[in-house]
Amino acid sequence: MSTPRTLKSIHIDKQGHLLAYYSKAQQRKGICFMEDKST
Repeated sequence: MSTPRTLKSIHIDKQGHLLAYYSKAQQRKGICFMEDKST
């Protein structure tokens, strides 16, 4: 399991969704990565 260099922080939502926030250019664009934990 290797973590992307752009990955700044990981937060688990109460509903069980994994929210990955990206830094640098991704953060400036306001891109929020959402994935279902059941996947």
